[in-house]
Amino acid sequence: MFVYLLRVSVFLPLTLIFVFIPVVLTQYMKMNEHINLEEVTAPIRRKFEYYDECITGRENYKETRHLGAVPFFLNKHGISLKQLHDKITETNKKINNFELKVSLITIAGYVMIVGMLIYLLMKSNISIGAFAAIFASVRTMFSMMEEMIKYHISNMASGMGNISNFINFMELDEVKDNDRKVGKCDIHLKNVSFSYPSSSNNVLQNIDLDILHGEKIAIIGENGSGKTTLAKIILGIYEPSKGQIIYGNENDFCDYVGYNKNSSISYVSQNYKRYKMTLKENICLSNVCNGVENKDGQILKICNEVDLDFKQSDLMQNLSTEFGGQDLSGGQWQRVAIARGLYRNSDLIVLDEPTAAIDTVEETYIYTKFKQIISDLTGVLITHRLGATKIVDKIVVLKEGSIIGIGSHNELMKTCKYYSDLYEKQKRWYM
Repeated sequence: MFVYLLRVSVFLPLTLIFVFIPVVLTQYMKMNEHINLEEVTAPIRRKFEYYDECITGRENYKETRHLGAVPFFLNKHGISLKQLHDKITETNKKINNFELKVSLITIAGYVMIVGMLIYLLMKSNISIGAFAAIFASVRTMFSMMEEMIKYHISNMASGMGNISNFINFMELDEVKDNDRKVGKCDIHLKNVSFSYPSSSNNVLQNIDLDILHGEKIAIIGENGSGKTTLAKIILGIYEPSKGQIIYGNENDFCDYVGYNKNSSISYVSQNYKRYKMTLKENICLSNVCNGVENKDGQILKICNEVDLDFKQSDLMQNLSTEFGGQDLSGGQWQRVAIARGLYRNSDLIVLDEPTAAIDTVEETYIYTKFKQIISDLTGVLITHRLGATKIVDKIVVLKEGSIIGIGSHNELMKTCKYYSDLYEKQKRWYM
């Protein structure tokens, strides 16, 4: 078409620029606006979804209704919804205003084409048939381009915000890890400090710690002392802001993050998940690459070790009333989480407050058995109950993100006043 118009007049093809280029520019602008909109609205949308979960979610609605907090969350829900709506409306107005302006350019292009065709017709350079054919062809081309760009590509541009957000997330350093194994080696933390990206305050500062292979250590401290953060640093979930984590020798410097890809580490979180699946699947999830078939004997052995009284017929029972199964008590679920951690073939296992839902008598019994089960593994125990610290080889005392004492229970009772005070305060509850 361009070549044909060029043969009619050297100026006629230039008018096509005023018809097609504005449509392309509009979609480019639209794509950028949707990317910016997604960046702005993502945190608002997360709040909106969180408030929705507080009102209707199974884990929250009982307490929310019991406390009479539904109106409070409905208000929060409404505010976040209005903020989300305002941001979307603002972006749509900007896009519509831009489209209106470029549409005027497109109309001007049409006027120029018609004017030039009339001029050529009046000078007898083209016939009436050529006039009609050229104008119809330009209109057909514009309709085809408009459908392709304005509708099909426009839909792609609208989704570019989510796509760009996802790509940026996948490019974060936290998921660019190497599938390396810690192995049966010592772990050394050298001058490790950590702060969250949005904060200038260090959660951990100048941590120097050696964890020998096969050693059982406990990390204790009050809430907010940095216990769980230190555990995640050891696991490789968080990268230190400063310092080094060395596994084995100096050549094994930890340059990866993402414990989920490290088959030699096991982690039992204090916020463990209750999967609405069978008991067997709940336990085997920690090592699915090992398969779930013909593992009944191994699973039952681990269940027995953590005092879960289940038979082989119970393994296929769904642990959810929603799917025709039977739910477990809080203590039983916590034992399932510990069994899940033990099922994973690992050289290092970290337990973060794993017995919070179990009474102190059962806790001591489980920890004693737990030490026997992982006798050849490295174990890290995060706890605020100091009674459990007597079964470990070494205790690390944290206060406000710093290590203020390392040693056995008897040693710390003599050398660390902070530890001895905590122990005496807790002991009074059982006297």
